[in-house]
Amino acid sequence: MNGPRWLTGEALRNRLLDLPPGPAEWQLAGVTPGDLAARGLVPLDDASGRFTDPAGGERFWPACRAAGEECGPGVTVEEALLRRDLTIHAMGLGGDGRLVDPAGGRGDLDAGRLRHPGPDFARHPVYLLSVAATAAELGRWGFRLAHGTHALMKRMVADGAARGLDTGLVARHWRRALEGTRPSAFLHVLHRCGALGHWCPRLARMWAGAAAHADVRPEALGVLDEPGTSLHRFHRFLEVLPAQVAEEAKNVLDHKPALGT
Repeated sequence: MNGPRWLTGEALRNRLLDLPPGPAEWQLAGVTPGDLAARGLVPLDDASGRFTDPAGGERFWPACRAAGEECGPGVTVEEALLRRDLTIHAMGLGGDGRLVDPAGGRGDLDAGRLRHPGPDFARHPVYLLSVAATAAELGRWGFRLAHGTHALMKRMVADGAARGLDTGLVARHWRRALEGTRPSAFLHVLHRCGALGHWCPRLARMWAGAAAHADVRPEALGVLDEPGTSLHRFHRFLEVLPAQVAEEAKNVLDHKPALGT
């Protein structure tokens, strides 16, 4: 891919944390989504706005401001980075070694803080899921959700943001979380902001009961964090849930309609 580009997103985050980098992810300059499609790249199915190269697996961000409403040469790299979900993903490392960090992501990475980079966050309902999945990926290293970001997520859910997310997106991010270091953090973040009940109302009620009564504890959450493959973790999770709650959770991962509540 010709032209200026910056290593960004999860690839840069993991590099700075000395973790396996995964697929390379690039912020491009002056490029629109249409330009990327014309080059044979395809949008990722996670509603992030990224494109991927089917042949090599690399990921690319077009140069778009805000929610993709203005794209192309008039958008600076700083503006493009600010449309990310978290500050730790809103950094770019240029070929000259210079770090572009418009929202203080490097400091948040050092502090173990998951914080949104700006007000554009509220325009992306899928960020409810991606932030929760990131909490699961980085939970082992003590990363915590910033109070302001949690408050914004609660307001988004109250305003109906979770209703616009289909179970396919929920399943994709939950599967990503199951590969993380602390998968229970995915459910924890979604429960605290009020989104979990939209897809798993029985699980959310069970969790609320555990919070209200010291003698009721959802042991399943700890099972999710046990060593093992993502499939093993999820099967153990289902085994310790009540039958209807387990069926509800399985249906979400299988993209099936919600059970009657």
